[in-house]
Amino acid sequence: MISYKKDRIYSLIYASDATVNSNGDEKCVEGVYFPENEKEVLNIVKKANIQKNKLFTRGRGTSVSGTAQPLQRADVISLEKMKRIIDIDIKSGLIEVEAGVTVAQANKELEKYRYQLSAFPASYRYSSIGGNIATNASGLEAVRYGAVANSVKSITVVTGEGKLLKAGAYSIRDSLGHPLKEIFIGTFGNFGIITSAVMSIDAIPDEIYISTLKYGTLSQIMEKFEEISKEGTVYQVEIVSDAISEKVLGDKKYYVVIRADKRYGGGKEGIDLRNSLSSILSSMYESKLSADICVAKKHLHEIDKLFQEPQGGLFTGYYGHLADGLLHVNVCFARKDENKALRFIERVYKTVRAVNGSISGEHGIGRGKLQYLKNADNESARYLRRLKSVFDPHNILNSGYIQ
Repeated sequence: MISYKKDRIYSLIYASDATVNSNGDEKCVEGVYFPENEKEVLNIVKKANIQKNKLFTRGRGTSVSGTAQPLQRADVISLEKMKRIIDIDIKSGLIEVEAGVTVAQANKELEKYRYQLSAFPASYRYSSIGGNIATNASGLEAVRYGAVANSVKSITVVTGEGKLLKAGAYSIRDSLGHPLKEIFIGTFGNFGIITSAVMSIDAIPDEIYISTLKYGTLSQIMEKFEEISKEGTVYQVEIVSDAISEKVLGDKKYYVVIRADKRYGGGKEGIDLRNSLSSILSSMYESKLSADICVAKKHLHEIDKLFQEPQGGLFTGYYGHLADGLLHVNVCFARKDENKALRFIERVYKTVRAVNGSISGEHGIGRGKLQYLKNADNESARYLRRLKSVFDPHNILNSGYIQ
């Protein structure tokens, strides 16, 4: 019998995720299913279609933009008990896992062979592979391995209609099922529930060196980045804005952290700073708004210019993945200045849209960002709604997220 919990404690827990910007609504959680295999997921969705009940899919709840928070009253399907590693094929460079397997769990098994998943986010210790695929997570080493989508070879999905669908192949390359597979990657469970996946794996590098460099201007950083991009193998290039380094360390310099197969100078201090910034900034102010924008690198100066302007009581700064042009914007403020903080975020998004960038480079559009979709491409949204009706004709899954 499928485990189903309806106590208030489950509603409280499964209404929220790791998002700082917004809290979930417990009233949106009717109850929580804990399926242990693909067949149970299929039965839950079939039953929901018959009864016209809403369902909301959830992985490990590590989202920081509210994508794991239901918007309408629904039964949550948590895939956390589907944590079986089905197959490891070192010769073919593939691993097959159920959706609830965490990245850390998979990498622990792969480490025995000196291998790891080809792509995984910074939340790898806790996040599930199914959730990573549903959000097309990228992470710190995307400059080398790309986003998770690049490593997904096939997926098994229970569609919103209650049909079992396999897309892709157990192989490194496939040109047949590629378009169908892509529909379910990065679409946050709106069309179907990913129950298992075949993914590529890579050998763990023999040695990676960490360098921390400091610069007075963004132009100097971009010159250095162009230089290192032409030599060796680079796994990660992170940036911390001058405002943040001054606030945290008292040193008004842009910090650049490089992980590569050679040294570029400096020590390892930058990596500890970069990995701790979200919690550090949260502890220093009453409130914090975050965003994960992405622009072409040639437009980074336009974004940086916004953060050089005084904001009257707000603290604004950014850090992020320089190699991808992906910046984690942070606006810290006293609660009385929340409207001012929201206006600044809107200015950032306006600048991003003006250069045809993305207002969400890797965290997706969840409860915390839906308000900013009012200026989104209405034509694209129309096609997404039509596509959803193909796979989920009764609008069973994750209602409210496709506007």
